Amino acid sequence: MSDSEALQKPSGDGAPVRQADFTPTSMRELQQFAETVSQSRMVPKKYRGSPQDIVVAVMHGMELGLPPLQALQSVAIINGRPSIYGDAALALVKQSGLCEYVKEWTDGQGDDWTAFCETKRRGEPEATRQSFSWAEAKDAGLTKGKGPWKDYPRRMMQMRARSWCLRDAYPDVLSGLMLAEEAEAIPESNGETVDPKEEMHGGETDAQQLHAWEGPTGSTYMLTPGKVGSLDALAEALEEQTGDELAANIEKTRAHWDWKGEADTALDALLCYHAQRLADEEAVAAEEAAAENEPQDPDEVKAAAEGVETASEEANDPDEDDSDLPF
Repeated sequence: MSDSEALQKPSGDGAPVRQADFTPTSMRELQQFAETVSQSRMVPKKYRGSPQDIVVAVMHGMELGLPPLQALQSVAIINGRPSIYGDAALALVKQSGLCEYVKEWTDGQGDDWTAFCETKRRGEPEATRQSFSWAEAKDAGLTKGKGPWKDYPRRMMQMRARSWCLRDAYPDVLSGLMLAEEAEAIPESNGETVDPKEEMHGGETDAQQLHAWEGPTGSTYMLTPGKVGSLDALAEALEEQTGDELAANIEKTRAHWDWKGEADTALDALLCYHAQRLADEEAVAAEEAAAENEPQDPDEVKAAAEGVETASEEANDPDEDDSDLPF
């Protein structure tokens, strides 16, 4: 790596200090990087056990100018295509030197509540503005059930308006990627993310993309590699937990893992298995506690006491023959 390729910063005496550069320089290095990182719990769960998704995310990140680890935090493989999180997209646009300004605000109430995003690209005669209303969110079915649209509606509307605005004004900067907050709304089918056109025309996921995952009860489910990796990591984590920690994580997983189809069935089977394990552990603990606190039968206590008294008298009997003792 040449000096021009190295990331540098000044040290205390003003001399440049070379920073470590872990950017893969070949496909083989990238694959090795992906295999290693996919086994870590310190990456987004979507990438755990899915080195192929890591390869795609890092390659897209490199096209955007993001180093590998930052790409894994900023690029997401959602619904069959790479996307970039809204904050990262805004940062790339501002760093590009092409952006004069970006303004975001909301207006109105009820169904008229609307989020706006406006940006001015250098060299363009007019600003680009996009909006997204609560009525549009309802019409698209985004507000139904649990999820970020119910928990953080203002943020999700902001991201939708931002996505449309930045993609229109800076398609070259974002390399055509949609924002992850928008991509997450594309429906899933059978645990696999698909192209919306396939969904509309009844297309099915290529079975060769699915892998068998065996649940704790022996049942087998056909899932995508990403889902398999996520379930394996979750199963390993839950297996090590007991008591309140296990109960809390079961509840948390049910609340936040919004999967569909076969993937949802597999997840439910895994959580039900550990919920039953927790119930069995609590039942055993309750039985042991009850046994320790169970009052003794008075007749048994009296008989035991008489037995001890008889044994003591026999031990102290002066008429007992001790001639065979060695002392």
